[in-house]
Amino acid sequence: MVKSQADLLESALKTFFSWAKQKQLQPARKGNKITAFKGTTMVTVAVENGEVAISTIGVGGDELKKEIEDLLATQNAPDVAPEEEFEDPPIDMSNPIKVESVAPAISGFRPAKRSAAKLRLGIAGPAGSGKTLSALLIGFGITSDWSKIGLVDTENGSGELYVGTQINGTKVGDYNVLTLQAPYEPKKYIDAIKLAEEAGLELLIIDSLTHAWAGEGGLLDLHGKLTDSSQSKNSWAAWRQVTPKHSQLIEKLLTTKLHVIVTVRSKMAYTQDGKNVVKVGMEPIFRDGIEYEFTTFFDMSINHLAIATKDRTNTFSADNPFMPSPETGQRILRWLAGDV
Repeated sequence: MVKSQADLLESALKTFFSWAKQKQLQPARKGNKITAFKGTTMVTVAVENGEVAISTIGVGGDELKKEIEDLLATQNAPDVAPEEEFEDPPIDMSNPIKVESVAPAISGFRPAKRSAAKLRLGIAGPAGSGKTLSALLIGFGITSDWSKIGLVDTENGSGELYVGTQINGTKVGDYNVLTLQAPYEPKKYIDAIKLAEEAGLELLIIDSLTHAWAGEGGLLDLHGKLTDSSQSKNSWAAWRQVTPKHSQLIEKLLTTKLHVIVTVRSKMAYTQDGKNVVKVGMEPIFRDGIEYEFTTFFDMSINHLAIATKDRTNTFSADNPFMPSPETGQRILRWLAGDV
């Protein structure tokens, strides 16, 4: 049986919807338009003027569009019969369709849903403040399954020391570990995130991100080598090669479909007040402003208490120090699900 043009267009939409669902792109259909998301990239496939139109917004949109075009091009579409061979079916007025009023659709947009959000949590603190264990306990509160947690360890194997530890009634189970060694190039971190995605993990802990900045082979090390090897010794010019690598790492942290918890070492910060040098508290050992990339950012003290120095969830208070636990992760999870 020869298919009409309308049947072929409908088949294209169904093919894309099935593909997007298989790829976990959260497709949503409204009429002759399907919207899906890959990280922060949005793709829309719609039937417009008798043709399939594909549009994308966001990083990597061109590659995603090409992939969808190739997908739809592989459909075994039979020759379309001339339009005059088809007649519109008669309209049955005995059972009229009720048309409900709906708000006009805005092309390219969809209603905001917090339930689609993934955690981006930063934990900073000095050595011995409990960053790694806190990240594990919070991660368990989110996943309820130790096997769904991965930990990228840059701390010489210390990330595995907590298996079997009992802490306030919670026994740390068998989580997954990936060890990174110097040089701590940003690409190694990006590849580790990709491995966690491929392994089907739900939450990834990076312990710690500081090595990508101040460790051997990290961004500062690269900047210094580029500056020293240049004829001009111009450190500002060297940043032109370093900053894109930093941006690629941050982009991967923000766009992965995993929940992400990042630990960062901190150091004492000082400021000049006239002739006096004044302590102003602790600051993360990473590029300035790293805390603003996260949904929530905790500062840990040496007595293992955390305060929220940034919190988009409005769940934690900077005036109320607390000891991180699985319940901390559960509170965050309820917020991510839109329950609070």
